[in-house]
Amino acid sequence: MTQLALMRELLCAFAGNEMVLGIALGLWLLLTGLGTFLGRTADKLRNPLAVLFTAQIFIAVIPLAQVFAVRALRNVVFVRGAEVG
Repeated sequence: MTQLALMRELLCAFAGNEMVLGIALGLWLLLTGLGTFLGRTADKLRNPLAVLFTAQIFIAVIPLAQVFAVRALRNVVFVRGAEVG
């Protein structure tokens, strides 16, 4: 649900540009693969429950920062009043 909400925010912020949607889906797949790759090292951790707890807190907080960043940085990346090409 969070990923869909973020993709909707990206589409609204960048005027429905399909390239933004493609980049978002590509990064989604890339980061999923990176998580799978890093998951192989989970058995080598000294305290896996602490890492799991920290990761869950991070995953709960980061969507708020992502939505804020999308809304705040749109005017930094693109000129105000100009349509995103």
